[in-house]
Amino acid sequence: MQDILFSAGAVFPLFAMVMIGRVLGRIGWFDADLIKKLNRFIFKICLPVMLFRSIQQNSVSVSENLRLVLFAEITLFVIVLASVLVVPIFVKENARRSVLAQMIWRTNCLIFGLPVAVNLFGEAGAAPMALIMAAVIPMFNIYAVIIFAVFDAKNEGKLELGRTLLNIVRNPLIIASVLGLAASAADISFPAFIDTTLGYLSSIASPLALIALGANLTTAEGKPAKGLTWTGLLLRLLIVPAATMAAAVAFGFRGPDLGVLLLLFASPMAVTGYVMSADAGADAHLAARYVFYSTMLVSATLFVFILAFRKLGLF
Repeated sequence: MQDILFSAGAVFPLFAMVMIGRVLGRIGWFDADLIKKLNRFIFKICLPVMLFRSIQQNSVSVSENLRLVLFAEITLFVIVLASVLVVPIFVKENARRSVLAQMIWRTNCLIFGLPVAVNLFGEAGAAPMALIMAAVIPMFNIYAVIIFAVFDAKNEGKLELGRTLLNIVRNPLIIASVLGLAASAADISFPAFIDTTLGYLSSIASPLALIALGANLTTAEGKPAKGLTWTGLLLRLLIVPAATMAAAVAFGFRGPDLGVLLLLFASPMAVTGYVMSADAGADAHLAARYVFYSTMLVSATLFVFILAFRKLGLF
């Protein structure tokens, strides 16, 4: 019973925030304009501040966590490569190939990862989670650019790769990651009034992002593509996490490090995957379904993984 309560305590608060947002959106408290402005505030201010502060305050050392970072980066690369090679065998339309490929590896670890890591391990989970986010968030964006170029969703010969890469460099989360690592390495501290302000913004980032995500979720209209929907969900929430966790355990990862890897590879599809799919002319309806259903189901799948690891003594 103690393991069950521990596991539920790690994931239920996140599910509750998403559902609160979902209810508020359904009853009309959040209209489309408000959600758009709220998302802009969250992704351009709150989440970058949270990411920066997590890295800066948790004395993140790349050298001390090099093994963890290398495992995460190499595993992510292998999954992306596998998606590029395997997805075209089963999916014929380029517009859907790019979406399914993203579903396989692009996770919402920023919104879901850090709060669950803190719930599970306290500050011992915050530092490696912050480092992993700093390492993989830039790669998520770079790999997405490559995926859309490979599958050429708009069938126009090529995407504007240079402009997209420039947008990646300007990404607030990437900037926050770099600044956080620099501040951590230089051991920079801020006056109390600045640190408190940053703390306020950081503390509201995750709950506000989850509520906004719930309000913004949609099952999407259009052709359902139920087979692809279930295939993507199985891959994102069960098959990929199970395979990566088996590899992580085999390589000797335990405790907070194993938990961080679980949150990286078992989180739902990122909302930015839907946004980029729409911009690239891919199947935005399918991407919306992936975001919606993976977010709704992730609390159950994460609960099972966490409970299993607790029973096995790996956490």
